[in-house]
Amino acid sequence: MGAARGSGRMLPARAGATVGAIVLGVLLSDSSLRASPGPAAWPPWPVDSRREPLASVTPPVTDLARPTTSRPPPARKPAERRGSPKNEIITLQAESLSGQAMQVTVDYAYAGDQGTEDVFLHAAALQHYSQVEGLRNRVPGTGFPGEAVEVGNGRVTLTIARVVEGDASTSTSVRVCLVSLPKHSAFLCRNFAHTKDWD
Repeated sequence: MGAARGSGRMLPARAGATVGAIVLGVLLSDSSLRASPGPAAWPPWPVDSRREPLASVTPPVTDLARPTTSRPPPARKPAERRGSPKNEIITLQAESLSGQAMQVTVDYAYAGDQGTEDVFLHAAALQHYSQVEGLRNRVPGTGFPGEAVEVGNGRVTLTIARVVEGDASTSTSVRVCLVSLPKHSAFLCRNFAHTKDWD
């Protein structure tokens, strides 16, 4: 009786030890399977004879020299804003209309530094040019016609004509000036060689 009761009290302890040993064995066997190259503790997965051998599987083609990650193009610098043009009398084209008149076409650039109103481009036919005499050497009887200009590049066409009768004469150049009426000044002038006979 005593032995039986003794053995009965030890059954739960042995059962718990047995369960713990089984769990520990499974953990150790699982870790040993992963760590050691030895034979598996349970039968391996069945082999499918129809599967293609690993050696014949073609690996995916990858280009290591050219990564597929696309990079955005570099940002462009904003275009720089161009400043106002400088004052310039660029070109002149002259044509004789008659013995009493000629027509000139002038390309210019105006920066706007003299204001936006009452700025004109004028032209005169000179017999000869002299810094001392200036426009007083223009062909007798001819005027000094002008037309308003705008800021930026532009073109003006003027007719130089005799407004008063005069003697026969010859002009050798055309003087073109940008004139500010409020400031009473010709702030830019240029001479162009051109010969014309006047009746």
